Amino acid sequence: LKSQGMIENKGFFAALAGIALMTRTSSASGNSGKDFLLSVIPMVIVGGTSMAGGKGGAIKTVFGVVLLSMVYNAMTYFDIPAMMQPFIKGLILCVVVVADKYMERRHEKV
Repeated sequence: LKSQGMIENKGFFAALAGIALMTRTSSASGNSGKDFLLSVIPMVIVGGTSMAGGKGGAIKTVFGVVLLSMVYNAMTYFDIPAMMQPFIKGLILCVVVVADKYMERRHEKV
């Protein structure tokens, strides 16, 4: 029964995020947030959550979100073309995943 509560909480927060996105864009679509995944995964990993699972925390994730949000906003501020921004976000994702795997292996050896 405890795991059902976790599922219900996740559903609640997913619905809350959907409502926030809908009010921000003044429209509703099932495909609205599909492009956010490329931005969100590096934010969570930079915040300290391991790709292997079992590590991380909400406060650290907030710091990861703030840090990479500033990087993403800087790309717009410095007039990096909109067509290049997903490429740069993909590069950031690759670097973060490789660094996470490196750190994971480093901690296994110790």
